[in-house]
Amino acid sequence: MRKYLFIAANEGTNWGGSELLWSSAAEKLVRRGDEVRVSVRDFGESIPIVELLCSAGCQIFYRRPRPSFISRLIRKIFPHPEYWLEHVRSVGNGVDLVVISQGSNSDGLPWMEASRAAGYKYAVIVQSASVYSWPNDELAIRLAESYENASAGYFVSQAILDLSRRQFASPLPNAKIVRNPFNVRFDARPAWPIDSADGIALACVGRLEVNSKGHDLLL
Repeated sequence: MRKYLFIAANEGTNWGGSELLWSSAAEKLVRRGDEVRVSVRDFGESIPIVELLCSAGCQIFYRRPRPSFISRLIRKIFPHPEYWLEHVRSVGNGVDLVVISQGSNSDGLPWMEASRAAGYKYAVIVQSASVYSWPNDELAIRLAESYENASAGYFVSQAILDLSRRQFASPLPNAKIVRNPFNVRFDARPAWPIDSADGIALACVGRLEVNSKGHDLLL
């Protein structure tokens, strides 16, 4: 039996489109008989997909929100084990692989560095990248090192991988392309709306939010 730890780096909303890929993988692995641990932020409310994973047999570890600026300042004055490293060590003991899911190509960096520091093998899932968010040199070096030391970096499109390679100034030799799951058949032919002649009929696969979806449609 293999042991896996999935870390959802999402700290913004209680559930996002980037969660489907890792959660589907976690469910399949635990139903196959593997031990699966899941680390998600405690948003103070029930999350249906996380509850589903729990009922399937996954061990759920709710983590507190990322420390505030004041808390991080206090930690600099009175040091103790880093937030991310402390959490990875506490829930990842004995795992064969840590899987870090990101909404972008950089928000999982603290978890990658913590996994390396703890001596765990880790893989990274990358859901998006943006030409409007370019890392500075110091951050690019840290990202390149973290990706290059990963067992694999899974990108959901070739364009996102190409942009990440430019942003990190690295060939990312361990990178692979994986596609997000979807629930529509390739040969599906939805019927055209009957009343479409009375107005404009618009269909969109993502929410109309420019920062998250507008430029990402080009990727």
